[in-house]
Amino acid sequence: DGHVDEEEFYERFRRIVTDGGFAFRELDLARFHISVKCGSLTVLGGPSGTGKSSLPSLYGRALLGERAETDRPGCLMV
Repeated sequence: DGHVDEEEFYERFRRIVTDGGFAFRELDLARFHISVKCGSLTVLGGPSGTGKSSLPSLYGRALLGERAETDRPGCLMV
């Protein structure tokens, strides 16, 4: 059925971030995950070049799982 429990999903998200060569703090990844999970809008702030655009894209890839290789990106940048 494609169901993935939260812990497995979060580990996939962390792996995608690491494999992509990014170095976000563990706390920031956890906070982002909780924010996305608990609300319909997540706003990222910070200086240019800190990964504000990359993080949602990586999260979208984690949500898509194996389909990320063949499907369109899993997030809409606004």
